[in-house]
Amino acid sequence: MENLKLGGPYTCIGYHGTTRESALKILASKKFLISKGKNQWLGEGVYFFENDLKQAYNWCTKARKYSNWVIIKSRIEADTLLDLCDLETFELFKALVHKIENRMSNKGNNKFEWRELHVIDLIYRLWPFDVVRAAYVIPKGKPIPGTNIYPIQIQVCVKNLECIKSIEEVYFDATYYC
Repeated sequence: MENLKLGGPYTCIGYHGTTRESALKILASKKFLISKGKNQWLGEGVYFFENDLKQAYNWCTKARKYSNWVIIKSRIEADTLLDLCDLETFELFKALVHKIENRMSNKGNNKFEWRELHVIDLIYRLWPFDVVRAAYVIPKGKPIPGTNIYPIQIQVCVKNLECIKSIEEVYFDATYYC
């Protein structure tokens, strides 16, 4: 397999939306819990919206519909970055996903159910990186009329928790966004 292009250094302010109960644990321990499971878009890690407080607010109030929520602000500093917003890296990533899928589907009855472990986590085992970054069209987002410009969000998943340099609660009155 070809080597994956890793960038770095990378720094951002990340916003993490969560329930009040989870936030109190995070703020007291100064540690995030790792999101796990095959439904994590960027594999296992701690998820943030890059430099975008409003996306975290929307996550809490519209996507998750938490009744009692908190947004945590963190400074993230990483040495290595898997940047899926970079076209060259994206194309290499896409080729690797295709190769992994082909190899696993050719294993027959003894094949490893590779989708049980997120493909980014498989790649992480080969080429460890601190953070993965990707852009997503905002769910139910529509383009600006007369353009092909969609609203997007940049999400980062921190794999190396030592890259999270600060953890602080961000308080905003919900009416601020109305």
